[in-house]
Amino acid sequence: MSPEAEQIYKALLKTGNQDYFKQLGLGQGAPASEVERAFQLLVKQFHLSQMENHFKDEVLDAARHLLQKLSTAHTVLTNPKRREEYLKVPQNGPPPNPDPMLMAESNFNQAQLFIKYGNLKDALTSVDEALKLNAKEPDYLLCKGDIMMRQSLKAEEPVNPEVEKLLRRALELRDNYFRANFALGNYFKNKQDFAQALRHYQRSCEAKPDFAEAAREVRLLTMRQDKNQGLLARLKKKG
Repeated sequence: MSPEAEQIYKALLKTGNQDYFKQLGLGQGAPASEVERAFQLLVKQFHLSQMENHFKDEVLDAARHLLQKLSTAHTVLTNPKRREEYLKVPQNGPPPNPDPMLMAESNFNQAQLFIKYGNLKDALTSVDEALKLNAKEPDYLLCKGDIMMRQSLKAEEPVNPEVEKLLRRALELRDNYFRANFALGNYFKNKQDFAQALRHYQRSCEAKPDFAEAAREVRLLTMRQDKNQGLLARLKKKG
């Protein structure tokens, strides 16, 4: 067994009966900022953001299990409401069976972590697990659509039409969801349907006026539209 694999197994065994703070190597009551820092350090230490490239077979399963445990601790201790509820538990021991919504949130957080490190394969697996537990959470639907769009662009392939369905479903569940409208703008921009893209970027700006990325896209596409209209006008004159 490699030294890295041995580290994974030892860490997994160690977390068995530990409370959430100890799982992250922290003292009781550590603030959310320290929780975030400790979680990110452990992810890097055990190479958990690139598991598919780093581990094989049974070691990969152990690495996934370890990340699940650390992610659950991180999710609880950085969410004010969940943290408050957890601190009321005697001795702050980890619950034996975390509730499905917590597990879904933990899987979603893992997906975001994988996206951050460019690991789209594990990101998609994690968000699919989240959706199995909570299929009506707009953030999870948006996340899956974003991952699938990134995968298509990375492979230099046409964007999967399923992306549009996921993003529109997110908008059905959360009206004026500015991030879903922005993602739809990106989807149509990649399809070179600039009129549709502009409409969704504008809706994103209407829902969140200080969303700088959407405002930038509106400016760029409006300039493009004006330029094209000017070109058409000049061509008509010549004709």
